[in-house]
Amino acid sequence: MKNLNIAFFGGTHVHLKVSEKCKDLGAKCYLLDKNKNCYAQDSNDFVNIDFNNLKNAIKFIKQNNINYLYSSQSDVGVLSLGYINSKLKLPGTSFKIAKLLTNKFKIRKILKKNNFYQPKFFLLNKNTNKKLKFNNKIYIVKPLDSSGSRGIYDVKNNISLKSKIIKSLKFSKKKKVILEEKIKGLEFGAQTFSIKGDCKSVILHEDFMSNINPKIPAGHIFPFKQIDNPNELKKIKKVIKKAINILGVKNGPCNVDCIYTNDKKIFILEISPRLGATCLPDMLKLYTGTDWDINTIKLQNSLNIQEIKEKKKIHVMSKVFESKKTGYIRKIKTGKYPKNSNVNFFIGKNKKIQKFTDGTKLFGQIVSYSAKRENLIKKVFKFEKSIKIYLTSKK
Repeated sequence: MKNLNIAFFGGTHVHLKVSEKCKDLGAKCYLLDKNKNCYAQDSNDFVNIDFNNLKNAIKFIKQNNINYLYSSQSDVGVLSLGYINSKLKLPGTSFKIAKLLTNKFKIRKILKKNNFYQPKFFLLNKNTNKKLKFNNKIYIVKPLDSSGSRGIYDVKNNISLKSKIIKSLKFSKKKKVILEEKIKGLEFGAQTFSIKGDCKSVILHEDFMSNINPKIPAGHIFPFKQIDNPNELKKIKKVIKKAINILGVKNGPCNVDCIYTNDKKIFILEISPRLGATCLPDMLKLYTGTDWDINTIKLQNSLNIQEIKEKKKIHVMSKVFESKKTGYIRKIKTGKYPKNSNVNFFIGKNKKIQKFTDGTKLFGQIVSYSAKRENLIKKVFKFEKSIKIYLTSKK
């Protein structure tokens, strides 16, 4: 990576860790963030700039001879990243793909056109006066272009529809929402990896949902055990691969959300052109032996990459730590760290902690592995339960 000057879109703990690995491989790195108090604020590589301000971002990129842009675990900068890549002819996600995969309505239309199962869906804005025949069904309203499980609400009748649309619109830059029928079934996710326009790897994972907001994933586990029929598993992976290829993903990862119904239909609900959040890259490194962030950066810059394989005799689990309150930390106490675990707290004494209202509000995480699945689940939840947070209302 000696010839790479990389700008990471976001001064997150994720990007700081990946940038350190890239620097060890010879790259020069910059961590761009408009928030002066972001996680990477003390790094020598931190640059206080809004990467979604295209004029300023492009000026900075040109001045510093940056030749590669990267974003992991978040859609916040994907559209800007794609635009700049196409304008400056940089490798990685194109503007065409970025526009498509940050637009839930367009994804739905393409998948429906190609005979994938899709829920009933509608594109709405604040002026829409939509009336639905609920017939005991539930609908979901969600921002057209948001991530992190923000702005998603259940709608059970026409009385609440308008107010839920208005609430959801607050999370959409395009000021549009998608309204869709809620599908009943088994919800799970997948991480995919494509090479030269062909989806080569699909790793399925189970999700643990937040206790505070059950719409938000707060952890995952490999391998996927919720469906034990090998033929059905093959079918699911085949459907996901086909969807990724049809949507035009060329090189690198996608984060996929799915539902499997009782009548064995697979619905693909979301596809994002980046690695999933909630510790998934750390989990994938343990589960496949491959660093998917580094693999992506190398692949998109025509460097040799590692082959991705699942390890059949290991179980890997993650859990992010959720706060029920907002305040300033006086101290944090925990039980003994579990064996074969990596525990990280992202905020310390006198730092602000926020109530876990979306996937960005975690204050720490654990990633752990074991040969025994049930023991793994028990020890992770036991450790999480041992965490005690003492807050004060002021710094």
